[in-house]
Amino acid sequence: MTLWYNLLMATQLSLDRLIHPVGECLTLETAVRLANLKADSELQSRVDELAEKANQGTLTSAERSEYEQFVSFSEFVTLLKLRARDVLDHAANNRWMQRLVVMFVNELGIVVNTAACQSS
Repeated sequence: MTLWYNLLMATQLSLDRLIHPVGECLTLETAVRLANLKADSELQSRVDELAEKANQGTLTSAERSEYEQFVSFSEFVTLLKLRARDVLDHAANNRWMQRLVVMFVNELGIVVNTAACQSS
C-alpha cells in the first residue's frame, strides 16, 4: 500500500510540475474558458456508457483501453482546470488588493501622480 501511494504521489508531483507553468501562459479569458471546459453530450454519453460497463465488469479489451484513455485524459484536464482556477483566484485577489489600496489611498487623502502610469 505504501509503495503504491508513494508512486501515485510522485506521479502527481510530476504532473503538477508539468502543469504549473501552463498557468503562466493563460490569459484571464483563456483561464475562464479552460475552467469551464466540459465534454460535449455525445462524448459524455460514451464515457458514462463505458463507466457503467466497467462497474459491471463487462468491458471488452478495446473498451477498457478506450475507457482508460478517457480516464487518463480526464485526470490531466482536471489538473489543467484546477490550475486555471488558481490563476483566476490569484487575479481576483489582486483586483481585491488593488481596490483595497485605492480605498486606503482615498481615505488618507493621498494624491497619486497617475501621469507616470499613463501610456504616451
